[in-house]
Amino acid sequence: MQPKILSQLNLVSKLLQSKNVDLLKATDNLKNAKTNLEKFRNGYENAKANALNIAIMDVVCCQLHNRFVGMNEVCNLFNFMSPSVLISLLEKDIMEYSQKIQLRYSNDLSAEFPLQLVMLVSMTTIKEELAKLNSIKEFLEFLIKQPLLTSSVPEVATALILFLTLPVTSANAERSFSKLKLVKNYLRSTQEQERLSDLAILAIEAKEAEKMDIKELIKTFSELRARKKNF
Repeated sequence: MQPKILSQLNLVSKLLQSKNVDLLKATDNLKNAKTNLEKFRNGYENAKANALNIAIMDVVCCQLHNRFVGMNEVCNLFNFMSPSVLISLLEKDIMEYSQKIQLRYSNDLSAEFPLQLVMLVSMTTIKEELAKLNSIKEFLEFLIKQPLLTSSVPEVATALILFLTLPVTSANAERSFSKLKLVKNYLRSTQEQERLSDLAILAIEAKEAEKMDIKELIKTFSELRARKKNF
């Protein structure tokens, strides 16, 4: 930036020191120098503003990428189970994709899942019904309405339920922190972690907690306490 400014001023300075310069020429040269510097100044401000906006957008895009990269990964993993995609795949492709899901969620899905899914799609009548469906949710609803079919491919139903119950956002976690803050402020800020965690769970699951029989819980708790031995 400095060389450009100095070059403009140096040119005007030399012209003003010339023997042949007159007032009109001097005025014109000063005016041109002023105009060029103003253009440069405005161009610099625009470039600076654009650079700042680009930097902000880069930060936002980076944050969005970090926040939803897990979501995209899961969607890509389960995408083939969308009815329109599933009926267009070859058997070997269904096996390959379903095995990836089974390995990822091995605690929830058994090794039977890929075989059950291939068997389901290979049935002509089922394939025709799947062609009428538009989403994984509709796929699950279709299975639920047919208990006999669902009992034959329970792993498929489990995989569909697994996908549909995965949280779309981290709002639950954010709400948990809010509840935790309320509990600490309302009671006391020096309570033990175990008690604090238990109270937070009760606050988050308030609807379920309201259904519980308090008297029965107190009775059970007192019985457990009575069984403890004193040493």
